[in-house]
Amino acid sequence: MDVKTGFFYLFSLVLLFAALRVVTARNPVHAVLYLMLAFSQASALWLLLQAEFLAITLVLVYLGAVMVLFLFVVMMLDINLDTMREGFWKHFPLAATLGALVALEMAAVLMSGFRMSQPVQAALAVGQAPVQVSNSKALGILLYTEYLMPIQVAAAILLVAMIAAIALTLRERKDSKGAAAAGCGRRCSCKGGQVMALTLGHYLALGAMLFALAVIGIFLNRKNLIVLLMAIELMLLAVNMNFVAFSHYLGDMHGQVFVFFILTVAAAESAIGLAILVLLFRNKNSINVDELNSLKG
Repeated sequence: MDVKTGFFYLFSLVLLFAALRVVTARNPVHAVLYLMLAFSQASALWLLLQAEFLAITLVLVYLGAVMVLFLFVVMMLDINLDTMREGFWKHFPLAATLGALVALEMAAVLMSGFRMSQPVQAALAVGQAPVQVSNSKALGILLYTEYLMPIQVAAAILLVAMIAAIALTLRERKDSKGAAAAGCGRRCSCKGGQVMALTLGHYLALGAMLFALAVIGIFLNRKNLIVLLMAIELMLLAVNMNFVAFSHYLGDMHGQVFVFFILTVAAAESAIGLAILVLLFRNKNSINVDELNSLKG
């Protein structure tokens, strides 16, 4: 086993452990901290896939902003933890069944192929030397040429989300009820003389397991709006992991562009979701999803 493969397994194990603790932690503050750990490990995995710009973006945008926002909101609200844990184990059989079903479906797809171990090299004309371009430069060229209009739309979405979040949290209550507001060329040999290498399938399998854990978390914590939002973030992280892996092994930067836009939409979704959460707690002194219908009007 070479160093790169060892780091992959280390980061993957920590990522899956952190994701499991996100959906099973009793304390929402601990769940947010484990989610920050999960994103840090995903950033390290993206560095292994030579997606330096997205790895730094994940650290700056999520660990430096979105996750801190989650943490502040959780610590600001006086949440009744016992109420949020009601029915947790009652939903476990259904959640485990659906999670296993998702994992098996993805495993069936992954076992049919995706054993690519080396990135695809772009075809060059005779006598043409390969041009070395940094990841940030290549991604920037795509964003500001082919995706110039979409990036403007993404900026507008973030602006609208910020304004909407502020408007929701500053909204006055209509009644007085409720509580007061608060690059791998090396290979290693394994058993039987076979040769193994870090392949595309490894990253896709990791994404499948992460997605399955997020599905389990949604069904286990169907009453807890904070954990539901964090489970959705884990789902999007699993999707982004697949995009970055395909982009690296197929030699196509367009996959990383889609990750950039997914991160933008996820940040906007987090801002709006947390604003709705604060509004719900301000009016009902609860973050139970069943209380959302009472916010109509």
